[in-house]
Amino acid sequence: MTNENTAEEVRGTPLGRQTLDVAETADVLGLSRASIYRAIHRGELEAIRLGRRLLVPRRALSRLLTAARESEEHERRATRSGRLAGLTRSGETACGGSGSMEGRRRVQKDNRRDGRL
Repeated sequence: MTNENTAEEVRGTPLGRQTLDVAETADVLGLSRASIYRAIHRGELEAIRLGRRLLVPRRALSRLLTAARESEEHERRATRSGRLAGLTRSGETACGGSGSMEGRRRVQKDNRRDGRL
């Protein structure tokens, strides 16, 4: 029996790899490598360039996932509270008018135009 560890055993320890390459990051997130490169280029995902290689620190990946979870939770709470309120102070619905289908369609059209749907 030897004291040597395999690469897989070492990765989970503080001495293990602290970065992922682009392909590994894509696998973890379920995205394409091209999507990862674009996210790095836009500044959405931190990366370290070593020569020609791009490496993503595990802590950057963790921050990205945490921010995404918090954003989803915030959006879910905002949507839920908006649905519960239903009416504005003036008694009109948030969609405009007194709950008319035309008002809802107008809001949906605006949202599609602005890229929110």
